[in-house]
Amino acid sequence: MNEWRLMPFETGTAYRNMAVDDYMAEYAQQYRVPVIRFYRWQPAALSIGYFQKHAQEVNEAACKQNGIHWVRRPTGGRAVLHQHEITYCVAMPLQYPGLPSSVTESYRWLSLGLVSGLRRLQLPAEMAVTQRTTARGETAACFDSPSRYELLVAGRKVVGSAQIRKGDVLLQHGSILLDFDLELLLRVMAWQSERAQQVARRLLRSKAGSIKDFLGTIPSDDCVVKCLLDGFAAEHGLTWWRKPLSQTEQERVGGIIAEKYQTDVWNRKY
Repeated sequence: MNEWRLMPFETGTAYRNMAVDDYMAEYAQQYRVPVIRFYRWQPAALSIGYFQKHAQEVNEAACKQNGIHWVRRPTGGRAVLHQHEITYCVAMPLQYPGLPSSVTESYRWLSLGLVSGLRRLQLPAEMAVTQRTTARGETAACFDSPSRYELLVAGRKVVGSAQIRKGDVLLQHGSILLDFDLELLLRVMAWQSERAQQVARRLLRSKAGSIKDFLGTIPSDDCVVKCLLDGFAAEHGLTWWRKPLSQTEQERVGGIIAEKYQTDVWNRKY
């Protein structure tokens, strides 16, 4: 049970990335084997949380002008710009040995691996210890404040995560900021007023942080992924079974893209 399936690092569209994550949950449900993967987005994309209202969060004209796709995630949470970042995804049975049953404590369990990995990058990462509460001035952007057990460096959020439970499987994915284009994020999100945008600019400048902010450079993708995998392996005693998607699995992912993530029924449902 301590051997997890590791999918190869890849770069995909917003629709493919979310479809593969969905398929990972199906796989973990069917075979009772945890799966982990890391990936990038091309073109860059804005993802919104499952319950967010697209018309209130997405500036579609600005997205089109800047070549940014947008997609609704299967998980909750707030909007994330996937540009200079690496995304991780884990799908695993809820009955996995040692995994806490509660959502919050399972966040902590997974964050232990992320912390260990970030520290291997020479980042003094730590988990947020207090639960985020809805605060006056909080925005629809994910990185303006941490939730409990999300990852901070020097008090600034460097990893934002979201989780969903489907049947008896946990699916969690999150954005690891390598760099951060604040002004592009502000352009492609919708704002009710100029003041709301200014509040977001102020909060994000002080609360969001990237690996580049702290290291002065951006490590290679291979280096980041290796450190994170080593962190998970060391923290939870894991080994990896490296296996890409089979042809049959690729076809299933294609079906999820066509039936769900490329449709207005899904992306514009709220």
